[in-house]
Amino acid sequence: MFLFSKKALGFRNPNTNEIIYVRKGDVTEVPDWVAHDPLFKWAVAEGSVSTVEQKAQVAVEKKTEEPVEAPVEEPVEAPVEEPEPVVKKTTSRTRKATVKE
Repeated sequence: MFLFSKKALGFRNPNTNEIIYVRKGDVTEVPDWVAHDPLFKWAVAEGSVSTVEQKAQVAVEKKTEEPVEAPVEEPVEAPVEEPEPVVKKTTSRTRKATVKE
């Protein structure tokens, strides 16, 4: 069984006292006896731990129920903008030069 854990946890086998640790954010393969540990049941109820097979099965079921077609996107042409004409600014210096001429 594979687990995805949102918290670091340790599950204890009641028969052998073996402890299996899972780290936060990891997908870890654990023995089947972990499912019988009360900590596992609490962690699943809280949402700290989830089994990877369950999520994969749900995804497969959803995929087979509703086939979704990808929308066809038509290429959009960007509008061509004409550059604005440059207006030459006059200053007092340029005005004096044009008056003298």
